[in-house]
Amino acid sequence: MLDAKELKTKTIQIGSFYSDITLVNTPPWGIDSPPTGIAYLSAYLEKKDIKTSVFDLNIFIFNNIDAPLKLLWHYENKNFWKNDKIFEVLLKRMDHFIDSAVEIIISKHSAIVGFSVCDGKERITIELIKRIKEKCHEKIIVLGGPACSTSEERELFAGRIPGLIDAFVLDDGEHALLEIVNAVRQGRELTGINGVLTYQNGKFSEANQAAKKEEDEYVYPTYRGFDIPKYQNNWLTVEWSRGCIADCTFCKIKDLWEGYYYREPQDIVNELEYHILHNKVSNFIISDPAFNGNIKKLEKVCDLIIKKKLRLQWCGQAIPSNSLTKEILFKMKESGMYQIMYGVESGSDTVLKGMRKPYTTEIIEKCLMRTFEVGIPIYVFLIVGYPGESEEEFAKTLAFIDRNRKYLTGVKSVNTLHLVDGTYLYNHKEKYGIELIEGKEENIFWTSDEGKNTYERRKEKARRLISLLEKLNLPILEENLFEGKEKEFELEEDLGYADSLELIKKNLVLTSHIFNPSTSGAVKVQTLVPKANFSRLFDRLPAFFKEKRLIGRFDSLNAQDMSFDLGNIKMDEKITFILKIKINSTINKRVKILVSPNNLTWVLLGWLSFFDAPRTYFYKINEQVAGKRIFIRIEDEDVIDKIEWIKLYR
Repeated sequence: MLDAKELKTKTIQIGSFYSDITLVNTPPWGIDSPPTGIAYLSAYLEKKDIKTSVFDLNIFIFNNIDAPLKLLWHYENKNFWKNDKIFEVLLKRMDHFIDSAVEIIISKHSAIVGFSVCDGKERITIELIKRIKEKCHEKIIVLGGPACSTSEERELFAGRIPGLIDAFVLDDGEHALLEIVNAVRQGRELTGINGVLTYQNGKFSEANQAAKKEEDEYVYPTYRGFDIPKYQNNWLTVEWSRGCIADCTFCKIKDLWEGYYYREPQDIVNELEYHILHNKVSNFIISDPAFNGNIKKLEKVCDLIIKKKLRLQWCGQAIPSNSLTKEILFKMKESGMYQIMYGVESGSDTVLKGMRKPYTTEIIEKCLMRTFEVGIPIYVFLIVGYPGESEEEFAKTLAFIDRNRKYLTGVKSVNTLHLVDGTYLYNHKEKYGIELIEGKEENIFWTSDEGKNTYERRKEKARRLISLLEKLNLPILEENLFEGKEKEFELEEDLGYADSLELIKKNLVLTSHIFNPSTSGAVKVQTLVPKANFSRLFDRLPAFFKEKRLIGRFDSLNAQDMSFDLGNIKMDEKITFILKIKINSTINKRVKILVSPNNLTWVLLGWLSFFDAPRTYFYKINEQVAGKRIFIRIEDEDVIDKIEWIKLYR
């Protein structure tokens, strides 16, 4: 920690800095769009006349690292970043990226460097800080984000790099960073700033209550300084509210944001218009825990979008509620909503009450029915293994899904319950009969219900739920059954770097049960999830070509490496792929064909069937696009002699 004299010395030089503060996003983080957090901070500080620069190390490494290691960014593999032995090997592979990042950050000539950190980012952030301090010891290092919210998480940084972090921001970063910059400018110590902790002589300072930001101080991000085309999809994440009206026991939102605030509708629409005009983006993901927390303001947002005739698409997560009437749902759809995700979690009223959910199964079912009737595709979140979820209560979840299948487009996630530090559930473990297992990851390997609710038991329930979803032909986009797989292999001491890296790559291969049914035998439901419709088109191709407009042709393709730039495509526009495939021998086999919006998460489109060949086959795939680029992969490339061409029609 710097004392006042050192700060005073630094302040003398501050006029020579190109910016007052550089905000850095480290991996792992999303790769579809720029990081919203530091974008908000940057916009707020610049409004206060603070010179700010940004650097997204996350997308910098992802775009430059070899393909097998890109799987490190998949949610299934996030714990690889937290394993010390694995990270030591990964660090060697990323060494030159980190050195380049240090040079880039130093070249921005900022007095202060701020990092946004959360679960998984700790070790690479620590390494980056060490190298920055080695080259420029006078830099002031500030950390913020969820990984600073508890004492245990802060101790990880303070213990590994004592003296190198000058301040921890505990709450919303806007006011705290503003005060930190002003303190540096004036040569004041950082101790005592509201919402900020410092670490000196092996101890953290006393925390002062963070200053509450006035509502009119919210500034939407412009994403200045981010190279948007470098991201995997042509959408932006936007924030309409902060906090949450619910108070779920397993969620950390209340610990991170006190209270609830919904932005003014005109300000929200002004932001959307700005991005359409200046960033050339018209697809938006609402990042709020529940975008329907203030139904009157939500309705006004929709009214303004409709009135202004803005051509945009948006989706987000909502709380099932009686306030989502058909009238409002119609407005949501008319304003561009193409998909909604409901935090259902359970089909048991007993479990929902235990979670402190603000709704019952009756409210959920009526909300699903209204949403379906309006024509908005529906995804739901599901959690299994909550304390007190008996076999009888779990059976109610299975029955709920079976009963409401006709309303659902798919399932966003099937997760065994995680025990998260800082949540009500974690802080009141005794009340819920939760016991931690010594030497095991406490968020995964806890027990409850007198030892009956074990991790293995929770996984068994999740498998049964997944089996039902398959039977009902319901797509599953995410599940967490394979978290912790990094512990299933050992990097031996005598194993060299090259062999260790190859072993890591081998174990990064995805094992998640991502399921997407083919149209064959599927229940007919409204859906935006990719569906396959393969057929021999010898007789129908000429007529088809007349009906559609060719937007691209790609020749001599590799079955394991196909990606297509879709250009200016609407979020919900249907693209037709025509593949001309030449197989290499007489075989009797079916192979999978998969699609991905980001080259990480692959969804099964269907099957290619080859019988009594060789010959050339034409296949048609109707695909609902969700971004500016689409990736296609054929699982068994040995079957394919050549993909002569792929044509895209719209």
